[in-house]
Amino acid sequence: MLFRSGKKFFILNQNYIDRQKLLSTDLMEISSLLNSLNIDSIVLKGMALNAENLYESNTRYCKDIDILVRKDQLSAAYQALKKIGYSYYYSDTQDSSNFVYMHHLPVLVNENGTTVELHWRITDVALYKDCPATNYFFKYKKKSQLKNTFIPSYNCMLIHAIYHGVIHHNLDDKVTLLFDIHVLEKAGTKQIGRAHV
Repeated sequence: MLFRSGKKFFILNQNYIDRQKLLSTDLMEISSLLNSLNIDSIVLKGMALNAENLYESNTRYCKDIDILVRKDQLSAAYQALKKIGYSYYYSDTQDSSNFVYMHHLPVLVNENGTTVELHWRITDVALYKDCPATNYFFKYKKKSQLKNTFIPSYNCMLIHAIYHGVIHHNLDDKVTLLFDIHVLEKAGTKQIGRAHV
C-alpha cells in the first residue's frame, strides 16, 4: 500500500513538474512575441515569482499566466496571442478586447491547455476608477531570470500579493499568500544587502 501511494505521489509530482515547464515555455514564447511587437508587458503573480526563482524548484504551483499590458496596447496584445493559437476559453465569448469593465480580458487558452489572463490594470475597476498601482508597476519593472520576461519589482509583487490575496480573494488561500509574502520579504532583504556591499 505504501509503495502504491509513493508511486502515485511520484506521478503527480512529475505531472506538476511537466505542467510548470510547459507554462514557462509558453510564457517565454508570449514574452518574446510581445517584446518583438514593442508591447510593454509584465508577468504577474505566481509565474513572476517562478520566473525570478524566488521559490525552490517545483514548489510554487501556477495554474495560469497573468500578464499586465498597457491599456492602449491591450488590443495589440490580444491580437498577437490569437496569432499564436490563443482563443477565449469560453467559445461564446465575443472576439474582442473591449472588456474594460474588468481588470483583465476573459481567460484565453491555447492547444496545450495553458490559460492566460491579459490584464490592463492591477486593481478591480469596481474598487478604483483609476488604478493606483498600474503605472507604478511599469515604472519599477525589472528583467527576470526567465528569458525575455519582465516582472514587477519585489515591492510591487508584495503589494500585489497582499491586494490579490486579501481584497480580490478574501483570504481564500492564506497559505500561499503567507509563503509569497515570506519569499518576497526574504528576496527584498537580500536585494537591499547587495546594494550596500
